[in-house]
Amino acid sequence: MVDEFSLIEEPDEIEAAPTKPSSASGRRRSLPKLSLLNGNLGLLAMFAAGIGAIYLLSLRTGPASASAETKSAELQVDDALTRLSKGDPNTVKASIVVSTFYLQARQRQIPPEHLVQNPFVFRLPAQAPVMAVKVDKPVVETPPDELVALDEVRNLRLQSVMQGASGATAMISNNLLTQGQKIRGWTVKRIESDQVVLTFQEHEHVLKLPR
Repeated sequence: MVDEFSLIEEPDEIEAAPTKPSSASGRRRSLPKLSLLNGNLGLLAMFAAGIGAIYLLSLRTGPASASAETKSAELQVDDALTRLSKGDPNTVKASIVVSTFYLQARQRQIPPEHLVQNPFVFRLPAQAPVMAVKVDKPVVETPPDELVALDEVRNLRLQSVMQGASGATAMISNNLLTQGQKIRGWTVKRIESDQVVLTFQEHEHVLKLPR
């Protein structure tokens, strides 16, 4: 009887025995968390190191030249202030330069008796004397034939034209002519400001002032 009871009670004891988790399974569960945390810390450290390196490089490259320029500017300002505080040592030299300038200016002046005229007074230039031109009276000629007249007109030269109250007068080959007069068979038809029109029968020739 005892043996049968003991055999019956054994399964209950086996079922009632609680199962304890092993230490190996606990370590396996904690390993992924630790590895993830260590990976994040490594990335953060690398990021912080990169930022620090960039900051140090920017401090070394950029402001170095600026600081040198600032120092040179400060030295120049200090030098200028020192000179101002000491006063101007060139005052004696400046007075010598000014006196020398005035002395040379007086020596370069032309004496008044050597001046042709007063340079501060404007005078009109003297006009050239008017020369009386000897005018030959036009010779009354018999009208030549056509060929001779055409040949003669090529030798005529208009020298001047004068406008007066009595009318216009033209100087042609040292002959003073008015409108209607003749020269070498050609008749003065019209006198203008810069030209004279001559006619011979049905021919017409224009004499112009030289330019």
